[in-house]
Amino acid sequence: MDITIIFFIVLATGTITFALWNFPWLTKYYTLEITSFELKEDSKVLIVSDLHIQPSNIAFKPLKKIIESKNIKYLIIAGDFIEYKHKKIEKENLSKILAKILRKLEIHEKLTIFYVPSNTSHDPKISENTVLELNSTKIYILNDVLKLVLRNFTLYVTHGDYASRDGAIAATINRILKLFGKKLFLENLLKKILKLEQDSWLIMGHTHLPGIDGQKKVANCGAWGRHFLRKESNTAILIENGNIKLVRVE
Repeated sequence: MDITIIFFIVLATGTITFALWNFPWLTKYYTLEITSFELKEDSKVLIVSDLHIQPSNIAFKPLKKIIESKNIKYLIIAGDFIEYKHKKIEKENLSKILAKILRKLEIHEKLTIFYVPSNTSHDPKISENTVLELNSTKIYILNDVLKLVLRNFTLYVTHGDYASRDGAIAATINRILKLFGKKLFLENLLKKILKLEQDSWLIMGHTHLPGIDGQKKVANCGAWGRHFLRKESNTAILIENGNIKLVRVE
């Protein structure tokens, strides 16, 4: 067989294999579990993503400022919170790392935190949903998708790597399709893939590209840490007084 033909066969096979891996929703070689919580009170909720914190060298992140100024009671972290090479971790070790991070970030307020790790990279692998009590802070660690039912609306929070496992590719897809008028393309795609209610919100991170579309009810938190050609935006999704908006913390 001609060497050129062999080359293109190998290239095509590799491309198809990578595509099937990168877009798990195509073959559903794994699916996402949804865990539901209901908040009856009108407490303020802050959603952040992609902090990329190094446990061995915790740099300052301006979370404390917005948590205190907005009197946040519920903090949701939509994945890529910790740089841990996506390895398995014991609950005791994870508890120590999270306690150190909260202490270094000077987050001492009485908070309830929902932490939804990514399924692909960076975050530690969590075998099952768990709850940690760290002083006055309760942390729910939930795999895949958090469904949060509020008084005025329902929102789903996930990292976003089910739409495209590679973050750089995810960002490139969104950047290119935005040029053709397809704002927040992967966010809208993932909402359809998960078959979510049209009047519910889907909020994710992963691309490091912040944005919000109130009509289609999708949003991206942006990022608080740099990662491969994608800089930090220091943005978050804030829910207060029955409204949801994208905010930047200086």
